[in-house]
Amino acid sequence: MYMVHRGFLISLLLMFSLLLAALGSLRDVVTPLGYWGLWGAWAVAVTGMTWKPISASWMRLLPPVWVWGSYAALVMGILLSAMINRSAISLHHGIKIAVIGVCCCIAWRLVADLEWRVRVLILRWAVATVVLVFLLSKAAPYGYYIVMGKAGREGSFLAWPGVIWKVGAFFLPLFLADMLVHRRSWMANGLAFAACVFLVVIDGSRTGLLVLGMAILAFLVLLIWRREWSVLSGIKSTVAVCVPALLVLLLFSAGVGYLAHGRSVVHSSKTTGTVGIFVSETEALVGTAIDPVTKTRLGDGDPELVKLLLNGIDLALDCLPLGCGFGSTSIDPGYGVSMSVHNAYVGALADFGLLGLAGMLGFVVAAIIPIWRVLRTPQVASEDMYFVVAAAGSALAYLASLMLHTFSSEMSEWGYLILMLACAWLPGRMSRVSASFRV
Repeated sequence: MYMVHRGFLISLLLMFSLLLAALGSLRDVVTPLGYWGLWGAWAVAVTGMTWKPISASWMRLLPPVWVWGSYAALVMGILLSAMINRSAISLHHGIKIAVIGVCCCIAWRLVADLEWRVRVLILRWAVATVVLVFLLSKAAPYGYYIVMGKAGREGSFLAWPGVIWKVGAFFLPLFLADMLVHRRSWMANGLAFAACVFLVVIDGSRTGLLVLGMAILAFLVLLIWRREWSVLSGIKSTVAVCVPALLVLLLFSAGVGYLAHGRSVVHSSKTTGTVGIFVSETEALVGTAIDPVTKTRLGDGDPELVKLLLNGIDLALDCLPLGCGFGSTSIDPGYGVSMSVHNAYVGALADFGLLGLAGMLGFVVAAIIPIWRVLRTPQVASEDMYFVVAAAGSALAYLASLMLHTFSSEMSEWGYLILMLACAWLPGRMSRVSASFRV
């Protein structure tokens, strides 16, 4: 009874951390200090639930050298840059990254106590919760539902456009793995796929769409390389659920928006009477539903971001080897506001020097190693293999997305990385750990 109760509480703590990352705009509601306070409460609760006397088994559940070494290099680079440039804000961000490193160790212990089946189930509930929050926000009065830009990027007050796509894009690879391992879960995974794609589509994120495409392509390449044709044939049922479910979600979202906010409806001049108006409104509603799919923004240019990148590269070279302090790349590219370079690696090099860049690249290596190990194994499939590739691929996708986003020291961003890295590394390490550590 105690083990069941403990396992349930640990599952809730993982769910809590996933939602804190997925609903990152909560920081603007409860204030940044309140948001960090929630992560602090989570850290205390996880530590209390998973605490074990220090031993060889306990030490094996700490992050590998590629992870904690990367945090160490990044923090050292930030602190050196802060000292050289006398930058208090750099010191502030260095402390935050150090705290995130501690949270990474705590997340490692949390994930170690859960099996893959439970992890995937919690991921499904997290995605479903984000979708529900979005739909409820859209049905609520103005102020809870957020629309941005000419393309009409959608989000909620807890997950703004630019935030809401991440849970869909970064969690989808785990559902892909579960689809291959547990083929009888085709209904649940099909619905989870639809929810993930829905969140990316309504956001209109180009990065999210690229991540989705690359995740699916990478899994197809892996299966073809391992010649697992039987697995490929089992995908049909999941796709058969995903496509109509996605259309239903889009239609339902458009309907909620129309009923709650009086969306404008274009009436056809060729139709008259009650039936004609109904047909026109239905056509307009369907058009509104599929509009996010047709407007992907992939073809849109962005000269302002190119200007930021070129400026960031110039400053990075000028600021070698220790960097010029946090925010050194900030300029107004033409938006009317000052912005930093939208490339976390260039930003780290410019702000924190070579050590800062080395720390960021260390995380990339930490995400690649689990995939490399799987590719080196004999042509024998296992449950862990697919999930390891999925989790490591998700972490790698997050790190690749940083090439299009600014450097951040917020847990709403780093939460995805530390949880996915923990999932990618722990299966192989858990085989050497006593069963008493498992739920």
